[in-house]
Amino acid sequence: MSKTDKLMHEGQFQQAEILLRQLEVSEPHNVAVHAELGLVLAKQGKLSDAVIEYRKALALEPHKPTVEYNLGLAEFKQGHFGAAAMAFKSVAGAIQPNTQLDMLLGMSYYGGRQFSKAIPFLSAVDKEQPSNLELHYVLAESCLRSEQPQCAIDKCQEILEQNPNSAQAHMLLGEALDGMSKTDDAIEEFRAAERVAPTQPNIHFGLGYLYWESHDYNHAFPEFQAELKNDPNSAQSYTYLGDITYRNNDDHAAESYLKNAIHLQPGIRLAYFDLGAVYARQQKRDAAIANFLAAEKLDPGNPDAHYRLGRLYMAEGRRQEAAKELAQTRKLNQQTKEPLIDKMSGQDAAGLPSARRVQP
Repeated sequence: MSKTDKLMHEGQFQQAEILLRQLEVSEPHNVAVHAELGLVLAKQGKLSDAVIEYRKALALEPHKPTVEYNLGLAEFKQGHFGAAAMAFKSVAGAIQPNTQLDMLLGMSYYGGRQFSKAIPFLSAVDKEQPSNLELHYVLAESCLRSEQPQCAIDKCQEILEQNPNSAQAHMLLGEALDGMSKTDDAIEEFRAAERVAPTQPNIHFGLGYLYWESHDYNHAFPEFQAELKNDPNSAQSYTYLGDITYRNNDDHAAESYLKNAIHLQPGIRLAYFDLGAVYARQQKRDAAIANFLAAEKLDPGNPDAHYRLGRLYMAEGRRQEAAKELAQTRKLNQQTKEPLIDKMSGQDAAGLPSARRVQP
């Protein structure tokens, strides 16, 4: 056993690092020194430094599976999922199929939001680990986000067979059904989730959005209010409460809700658009124009802000600007339905595990 190996075996990683740093100076082209130094650094949690050493080793001798694997782990643990996937993919081409490697590769693609690429690797592991509910959730979401709703439905039903009281599975199933325009069925799934876990974040918002999507504002309103009780910082809930109160001609309440939404999350287009509409109805044209311009900037492809700006510019005699906005309106298609999974936003929308939390 070499001195370095002895130090590592005894857990004296700092001393091993000092020794390897000395060897690195005297033997800069020694692949083994760089590879071992990377491992010692990783053991100490110095992951970015470990990556540097692993890459030095691979620059000297490409396609060393052990080094590529360790590089992938270091990148994965830092949340650098694209780099991790590249490293693990290189390893996969050099060895026989391996469950742990499939899991790491699948979770790297999942963490990098390359959901369609994640599915075959996660599916391979899922078949070997039928009781791994965390993996079921990740696979179901990957199916959903890669626009394979039936795959998501099948996986959610498997989860519910094992755990009928899984609020996460009911929510995911509801999102999948919404993606297939089965809104009534989606509502029933969110109601089931609500019964199981009424205080879980996003449940009330998801149900409220489904009601709002169906123009059932009387049922939507209390759901958004309930979401705010669970999560006072739910900017989306404030936005839709503002939208409903605007539709009900309560401009004072709408303005309050919408300002709260923008304060919490400045990037919600609907909040700016509705606030612009409130001010336009109150003949506060400058404020209305400012908010419609903000909405237009966030989503230039949506025609409604262009149209409202065109009307306001026309009313102010700004004919050239009005003509430009109205011409743009005519070019754009009508806004398409936005799936619930996009509204709930984020990789962990249904309380799902992040890539680094699912253990290989």
